[in-house]
Amino acid sequence: MIEKRTLTLAVLATLVWALTATGLATYYYLAFQDLLNTIGGTPVKVDVLLDYGNGTRNWHNATIFFANSTVFDALLAVTKNVKYDVYTYGILVTEINGVKNVGNATSGQAWMWYYWEKGTWNWGPEACDRYILGRLGAHPIILWNYTSYSW
Repeated sequence: MIEKRTLTLAVLATLVWALTATGLATYYYLAFQDLLNTIGGTPVKVDVLLDYGNGTRNWHNATIFFANSTVFDALLAVTKNVKYDVYTYGILVTEINGVKNVGNATSGQAWMWYYWEKGTWNWGPEACDRYILGRLGAHPIILWNYTSYSW
């Protein structure tokens, strides 16, 4: 039969182990949350489509970003050949891979960005450097389209 002293020591050791494990788990969980906040949140997979408006389309699927990355960050990750202008409202992309915006304030061709939601492409509601990928869910799909415009 187990002695009372042995049983007391076993219960006490189990209690110390449980408290230590809980303390360490809490510490590492909070450290992980701080790390995620520092590096920009949880990762998201993003699909990016470049449509040159002439039948040429290039998909870049499952590119990993942090949730607080922008649509502009996604563009720069799939191609380094990007030119843009900075305005008070944000960045305006003027060229991707040698294809330049042409036209004037009322008509022409330009790069515009869209996001896929509920089975349709939706025009980007703000400048590409201001729109956070995490707002589009766990697996956003972005389109950069060289398209005609007229106002």
